[in-house]
Amino acid sequence: MPPQRIQVPQRPINGGLDFKFETDPYDVKLHNIMTSQQYTDTITQLNDRLKPSRSTKIDTVLLGTGPLMVPLAVWAARHGVLTKKRKRLLKEFIEEFNGRHRNLYMRWNRRPDSVLTIEIRRGDEGNDVGGDGAVVVDDYGGRGTAVPSFDSAEVSNDWDGRRGTEDDGGVFMQVVPLGDQTAPRFV
Repeated sequence: MPPQRIQVPQRPINGGLDFKFETDPYDVKLHNIMTSQQYTDTITQLNDRLKPSRSTKIDTVLLGTGPLMVPLAVWAARHGVLTKKRKRLLKEFIEEFNGRHRNLYMRWNRRPDSVLTIEIRRGDEGNDVGGDGAVVVDDYGGRGTAVPSFDSAEVSNDWDGRRGTEDDGGVFMQVVPLGDQTAPRFV
């Protein structure tokens, strides 16, 4: 079953030069991943964070005087700077969101369409991640039990160069970082 995702809709603003994410959760399928208020607060924070990267009246004037060619070159340079700034601000917000919400994962998907999604965080093996940041191990097709995270461990190298720990039973565990915590994954 594919993971349920919140696809955050966006709408054009500033004459189509920029976009804004839709804060109203009315037509958005939240799939019980977030409440309406949490969704509205998160997307409002994101829109506020992206505000400095939006085009201004100067950009509109430069684009409107395009037949003169010189203003068009200046607009293109400004547009490139704003696009890089938008990407950087969006990436910073996504990293902050993923750090704050251990059980949710926000991502900018570029394929098949460019869309911002929020979904329940999955572990490396497709397992759900518990609210405390621990991987929920899927034993025999069930939801399983959470493996508690730990702070430090002895580190040794496996034959393929992966770093991990070896417990007393001879089972090799790889240390998998989840946010600012780590959880063991049995290999």
